[in-house]
Amino acid sequence: GHLHTYRFCDNVWTFILQDATFKNEDTQENVGRVKIVACDSKLLTQ
Repeated sequence: GHLHTYRFCDNVWTFILQDATFKNEDTQENVGRVKIVACDSKLLTQ
């Protein structure tokens, strides 16, 4: 897969992946589009 889009706004990261592959010990899963949203956990406690 590849990184399609990323942005950082108001201390929040957003990543959009296309044709991503997720793997663990036993299986592999192909996904057409994935959105990952991440922020600093320290900001959540305020």
